[in-house]
Amino acid sequence: MDPDALYTKTWLGSGQILTYIFQDGSRETADIWFQDVKSEIASWNADRRWLMLIDIRMGGRIISSAAFMRGRQLSHLRPELPGKTAIVVASSVAAHLTNGILRSLSTETRRQRRVFDNQERAVEWLLDTKH
Repeated sequence: MDPDALYTKTWLGSGQILTYIFQDGSRETADIWFQDVKSEIASWNADRRWLMLIDIRMGGRIISSAAFMRGRQLSHLRPELPGKTAIVVASSVAAHLTNGILRSLSTETRRQRRVFDNQERAVEWLLDTKH
């Protein structure tokens, strides 16, 4: 399947933030996305902070548990690489639930993760070098 139909990959913050906007939250999408991010992080310059935004609003549709597990697997890749990942969800309730899931999937990494219900705030947090 064409990844363009499953998610949009773009760069925000003057090319500093790798961004994925999901249209589909299926296991198939999670597997294709996993390979894409795996390739990106493997070739990432160690002198740059890893900044990634994942938008899973998808018009209120639910993301699969496979996507969360793939995200956990990605957190194990290059754990020495500093950076941040912001996840954008549809509402403050979804943000609360997603934060709970992330805490349960917590892994040792130098990368911070936060959930937002607003993309602009997520971008501001990602670009903030004080945190």
